[in-house]
Amino acid sequence: MDTRGEDTRGTGTRDEESGIRGGGGKRNGGRDEESGIRGGGGERNGGRDEESGIRGGGGERNGGRDEDGYGAASPLGRQAWRWFEDFLCRPHAEIGREGHVCPFVGPAIGAGTLRVEEWETGPEPGAEELTALVHRMADTFEHTQWAGRNRTLHALVVVLNGLAASALPQMDEAHRRAKPQLVRRYLMLGQFHPACDERAARNPELPVSRAPVPMFALRNMAFHDVLFLDENPEWFRAYAERFGRRYTSAASLPDPLFADRYARAREKWLAGCGA
Repeated sequence: MDTRGEDTRGTGTRDEESGIRGGGGKRNGGRDEESGIRGGGGERNGGRDEESGIRGGGGERNGGRDEDGYGAASPLGRQAWRWFEDFLCRPHAEIGREGHVCPFVGPAIGAGTLRVEEWETGPEPGAEELTALVHRMADTFEHTQWAGRNRTLHALVVVLNGLAASALPQMDEAHRRAKPQLVRRYLMLGQFHPACDERAARNPELPVSRAPVPMFALRNMAFHDVLFLDENPEWFRAYAERFGRRYTSAASLPDPLFADRYARAREKWLAGCGA
């Protein structure tokens, strides 16, 4: 769920600026053909039941909504769902484009492939511990049997229960550390929390990833992710392997912003490589 504000028709992320990263723990808070989510188990499950559009492991507490709204959700789960609906699933005058802040979340909810889980952490885990949590989340994501075949809509959101405000910067560092390996697996991670300084792709003045509770979101790499993968040769190479042919197809007319970013990165990183 990258919410940085891009049109994600055919993508399964927050708009470009919201991605979500997840990890494991004692509590489980848990669109194209490449996205759908089932989450790790634990004492608390932050995903909705089958009738809420999300499948998740069982537990004493469910961090997702039940079919009547928020009755079965934990307090953290209710805050997360309200933020999805009141912010991500609505237009925003400052996002820099038409449509919802995150074009992915609404369709993923409708498809039953947005899995929200609640995992317990200590109050001040270090970046290493949170990075390990993210990798456990990736394993969970890849072993999930998704309700829908559209992989772009598969998304796993993990709400971190117990994290102190002083540890929020460690989420940003964990994202930085985990990203290279995840990109090699064609996965995208996003972090959301009250102090997150990630900005919208089309408006650097909008801190689009500031959420009321700490969360990681994980999804499959999507076409619009050129906006997040063009500044590093290894990241861009993975992106080009997956989506490069779409930039040369006469039947595909990418957004001019995507086309420009792709062309510049290709010239910078792949020139002379026969790519």
